[in-house]
Amino acid sequence: MNQVFADGGPVHPVRLPVPGEKHANDEPVPTELHTGISLRDYFAGLAMQGYLASFDPHGEPVEYATKIAEDAYALADAMLKVRESQ
Repeated sequence: MNQVFADGGPVHPVRLPVPGEKHANDEPVPTELHTGISLRDYFAGLAMQGYLASFDPHGEPVEYATKIAEDAYALADAMLKVRESQ
């Protein structure tokens, strides 16, 4: 996995201004803080979406939904591992 971000890092990072900090030209000073959903969460969401598109979990116990989520994150971890190896 990514050495800086074990979860793959943010999918849609943004640079937020440092509150109250301004450059000499009165522009805000950007921070290095990145926020947003992680690549791992994004991959897991896609995996779960694909799985649920072919299966109707209606009426299944909550434990089954937990298993689906666990499997989705296992797939996400596998995708990150393959991504890092290339």
